[in-house]
Amino acid sequence: MEIGDIERPSAELIAKFRNIPTSTISDVLDGMQVNGVILNLRPCRSGIRFVGPAVTVKGVTGVWGTYEAQDYAFGEALDACLPGDVLVQDICGERVSCLGGIAAFAAKHRGVAGTVVDGGARDVDEINECGFAVVARHFVPTGAKTRIKLIGCNVPVKIDGVAVAPGDIIVADASAVAVVPRAVAAEVAEAALEGCRQDEQARAEIARGLSFTEAFRKFPKM
Repeated sequence: MEIGDIERPSAELIAKFRNIPTSTISDVLDGMQVNGVILNLRPCRSGIRFVGPAVTVKGVTGVWGTYEAQDYAFGEALDACLPGDVLVQDICGERVSCLGGIAAFAAKHRGVAGTVVDGGARDVDEINECGFAVVARHFVPTGAKTRIKLIGCNVPVKIDGVAVAPGDIIVADASAVAVVPRAVAAEVAEAALEGCRQDEQARAEIARGLSFTEAFRKFPKM
């Protein structure tokens, strides 16, 4: 498997995204004409939220018996992760699992913040029991061995049509997954934080009697 390089954003920059909703990030990315919101994946349970730099994985799939069992080199991808990273797995949207209960437990134990899978995950009960955060296109029992070959780690990938590069900031919550390109992450953070401030101000003034129409006019970023 090809292992590429990754340049992670600073911890201070990542921290700015800790409490920003993906909806607010989406508004900012819209204004920048950046395609960065993944819409067609779903979390393994309610209440999931995670933020961190992307460690990307690219895989190809086939029917059972296509590849050798060792071609599913998930351990190598996991070894590339540092605590707080988000594992972003491009399995071409196929209905085959590239993450099960033991892999999720290992990722959680390593400190990985969560994973985004354009493909499948399985052992959902085990994943939820260990507390690992998974957002995937499919939840299916179909195993990875001899069906998946991982061909690249920290290489450019696409998730649901959205380009993800190693080191991009991933934000996942109940609404969606946002991909913030590392090159514009500081700009996105400042604009999104201003949007959050306006939302809070709008809530406070609506609570004091301001109408929604008036609030919408007064706070253009809400």
